[in-house]
Amino acid sequence: MSNNFSDPETGWNLVVKKYESKKIALQDDSFAHKRITLHSINPTYDPIIIEHASEHEYQVLGEFVKIIPA
Repeated sequence: MSNNFSDPETGWNLVVKKYESKKIALQDDSFAHKRITLHSINPTYDPIIIEHASEHEYQVLGEFVKIIPA
């Protein structure tokens, strides 16, 4: 994870956001991220936009699927 990034809401390097990715096709049938947008559920905060990130620069640590009722 990049040391130059922090979430404006918390100042932390770990965030939970809605993920959106724009990809470009490469000649070897793989893809690269052109832009990753991390959307906050709180409309007070602007999205975090990451352009042309290397695949090793950021890491997804988990995925929120649903709330399990108690």
